[in-house]
Amino acid sequence: MLQQALDRSDIGIYMIDKDYKTVFVNKKCEEMLNINREDAIGVHIDEFLSRIDGYRRFLSLSLENREEYEKSRFEYIWNGETRIFTAKTRILKDGDTIIGAYVEFIEVTSQVLKERELGRIIKELSSNIIPVMDRIGVLPMQPTVGNDQIFLLTDYTLNRCSELRIEHLIIDLTAVYSINDSLVSELTQLIAALQLLGTEVYVSGIQPMVSAAIVSSGYAFPVKDGRTFAHLSQVLKELGNDRS
Repeated sequence: MLQQALDRSDIGIYMIDKDYKTVFVNKKCEEMLNINREDAIGVHIDEFLSRIDGYRRFLSLSLENREEYEKSRFEYIWNGETRIFTAKTRILKDGDTIIGAYVEFIEVTSQVLKERELGRIIKELSSNIIPVMDRIGVLPMQPTVGNDQIFLLTDYTLNRCSELRIEHLIIDLTAVYSINDSLVSELTQLIAALQLLGTEVYVSGIQPMVSAAIVSSGYAFPVKDGRTFAHLSQVLKELGNDRS
């Protein structure tokens, strides 16, 4: 009954005895490691798993050092694919005598790869501030790859404006042809934060479909005097005239 319960777990479990021989592998671990657990039983863990490209001594090292370890992320490359896991080892005892150890695996490959892709998108969206005149910068927003993957890293943009000593920032949406509530919300918060820091914000290049989406969202960009511009050149011209 216990084995049936462990086989239904979403956590991979690999167990060894005090001699480092495999005594149990649940179904999830079998699937995750792409192994046949029947082949593993009775075999030294390092001998059995060393056939996996990139294998690292994690559980056997834990037993060897009599210490429980935890890794939030570690990567293997198996069959040409990157696999990312979290892992926790546990020492098994009978009273004060160590009788073995086991490790719990959770695969987080898809989550981590998605985080990395989102991080790349965030950086592209928020770090490409182009200084065009003294204390004036342009943030050209770029279209992204998925309606649920549109984010803006506000802190990074605020820091970048501070580094460049930007007093007037133009957020140009010319290349953005679709928008969702997530991006509208992020932009609204970013603009408000910039205004609090003394940076005047202007929005240019809003496409018709984007304009309709913004109106239907119920958000209002807190830009200077509530004004936006059809073209980037119009904002630059106005700022240039203000300085002449």
